[in-house]
Amino acid sequence: MNNERLSINPSIVEEIGTLSDSTFLTNESINEAVKILKNEPLHYSGDFEDEEWIFFKDNLNTGLKRRINFKELKAYDSVHIPRNFQIIVKCWIADLVSKYHITTVANYYSKLLKFLTYTNGFEQEKVDEFVKWLTSTQTISNKDKQHTIFVVLNFLDYADIEAGEVYIKPLLNLKKKVVRKKSYRALPPSKDILIFSQSIDAYFQEIKSNSNETMEWISEKVSYYPVIIWWKLTTIIPIRPSEFCSIKRDCLSEERENYYLHLPRHKYPKKHPNVVDKVQIDQSTFDLISTYIRETDQFGPSDTLISYNSILETSSAFVRAIRMSQKINIKVFTIEQLYLSIQSFYEKIVQQKFGFNIPLEIQLQPNDTRHLSIFSLMMQGVSPIEIARLANHKTISMQLNYAHHTEYWIDSEVFSLLQKFKFTQSSNSNPESISVENKKEEETLGVTLDLSPHIPNNILLKAFRPPTTPGCKKTLKDIGYCSDEQQRCETEECIFCSHWRTSSEEIAENFHIIKEKLANRKGNVYELIIFMKNLHSIMLNDEFSRVNPQNFNKLKSISYQIKDCVKEITELKILEVQNNGQ
Repeated sequence: MNNERLSINPSIVEEIGTLSDSTFLTNESINEAVKILKNEPLHYSGDFEDEEWIFFKDNLNTGLKRRINFKELKAYDSVHIPRNFQIIVKCWIADLVSKYHITTVANYYSKLLKFLTYTNGFEQEKVDEFVKWLTSTQTISNKDKQHTIFVVLNFLDYADIEAGEVYIKPLLNLKKKVVRKKSYRALPPSKDILIFSQSIDAYFQEIKSNSNETMEWISEKVSYYPVIIWWKLTTIIPIRPSEFCSIKRDCLSEERENYYLHLPRHKYPKKHPNVVDKVQIDQSTFDLISTYIRETDQFGPSDTLISYNSILETSSAFVRAIRMSQKINIKVFTIEQLYLSIQSFYEKIVQQKFGFNIPLEIQLQPNDTRHLSIFSLMMQGVSPIEIARLANHKTISMQLNYAHHTEYWIDSEVFSLLQKFKFTQSSNSNPESISVENKKEEETLGVTLDLSPHIPNNILLKAFRPPTTPGCKKTLKDIGYCSDEQQRCETEECIFCSHWRTSSEEIAENFHIIKEKLANRKGNVYELIIFMKNLHSIMLNDEFSRVNPQNFNKLKSISYQIKDCVKEITELKILEVQNNGQ
C-alpha cells in the first residue's frame, strides 16, 4: 500500500504559484539547497558558494546547458535589499529546482532579474512606474506578464523581505487585471475538499477501530498517518509544507493539563511580529500525534515528527532498494514525500476505497491548507498581526494573497454544523440504532458525499417538534406557525426561532420561500466577508488601524454575525434536505 511513484508528477507543479511551499531560514535553507544540488541529476557544475550553476543533460532541449548566473544580482546591492540577498535567491532557486524542470526554473530566475531591473532592486519610488509599465506595455504577452507577477509574489513569500512589502498589494491587484486564456491553478472546488476531509475522517476512524496487525495493514497505516496529521494540523495552524515536514520528533509538551505543539520557527529581528513557535492543541490532536510517534518508533530513529524510516521499512523491496540507492537522509521527512503521500492517499483511499474519482489537477496540494487556515482565522475575527504571528509572516501584507476562499469556508462550516446536529441526535438515540446507522453510512460513503447523506432521516427537526404551548398554532405570514402562546420572539425572522413549527407538506408547498431565504442568507454572508476582507486590507496597509481597538471589536462583531448567518443557512439546509427527501 506504499507509494510506488518515486518523484512528484510534473503536471502538478507545472506553473509556479503566488505562494511558496517553503520559507527562507538561513542555515536550514542553505543546508537544504546544498543537498538539492548534490542530488539533482541535471546539476553539471557549480557549488552553492559559486556564482554560477550549470545544469545539463544530453536530451535536455537538444543538449543545451542551462546557466543560472548569480553575479547579476550584485547590480542590485542597495539599502533596500538585505546583505544576504544572493544567498536568499540561491536557496529559492534550489527550492524550485526540486519541484520544476530546470528550463522552467531558469525562466523564472530571468523574470525575477527583469523585475529587479525595472524596480532598481525593490525601490519604493518605482512601484507606480513598474505597475504602469506592466499594465501598458505591448512588448510582452499577458501570459508573460502573469508569469512575472506570480514569480515575484512567490519569491516575496519565500524571502519575506521588508523591501518587497510595498510591492505585494500592487502585484495582487495586477494579478486580477491581467487575464490570460489558461488560468493558474486555483484551490479545488469546495465539494472536492469536503470529500477529502470526510475521507480523512472515515479512514482515521478505521485506523482507530482496526486491530489488524498484518504487515499489509501496518504498511498502509504508516503510509497515510502522515497525511492525516498534515490535514489535522495545517487546516488549523497556518504552517508551510516545509515547516510541517521539519517539525521535530519531540514536538509535544504537556503543562498543567494543557497540550502544546512546538514548531520549527526561525527567530526574526525585533521588527518582526513575535513568532509563535509553540501552539496549544486539543487532546485529540495530542493523542493522534503521540500514538503515531509510539507506533513508528519501532522502525528506527527520526529527526522529524514524520518518520521516513517507517515508510521506507514498510515499502516493497523494489521501492526500498531505489530509495536507499539515492542516499537520501532517512532520518528526515521531505516535501517531496509529502506530495507523494497525498497523491497516494487520493489514489488508494479516496478513489479505490471510498469510490471518489477526483482528477489529479483538482486534488489538494501541500500548501493549500495554509490558504484554508489563514482564511478561517480571518473569519474568526483574528487580527492581521496575530495571523502574521501564527503564519510566520514578516511582511504581513502577504495575507491579502489568502483571502479568496469564501465558498469552501461557508460549505465546510455548514457541513461541520450539520455533523454536530447529527451527533447531538445520535447521542440521544438507541445505541443499537446508532451502530446500524454508522454501518449504513460506511457502506454508502463510497457512493455519494454531499450534505444530504449526513443528516439522518430520523433527525428530530425543530420544525416538527411538539409546540412550545400545547395546542398553540398561530399562523405566520410566509411559512409555518408560532407555537408559543406568549409569542416570545427570539429572532427577527420567525423561521429561525425555537418556537417556529411547520409540516412537511407546508415545506413542499412553499419551498420557494426556503430557497429565497437560503439565497438571502448566503448573500448576507458574502457581504459580511467582503466587509471583513476590506477591514483586513485597511489594517494591513495602515499601522494606526492595526492597533486601533475599535477595529479589533469590529472584526469580532463581523465574525459573530457571519457565524449567526452560517447557523441560519444550516437550519435552512436541513429543511431543504427534508423537502428533497419527501
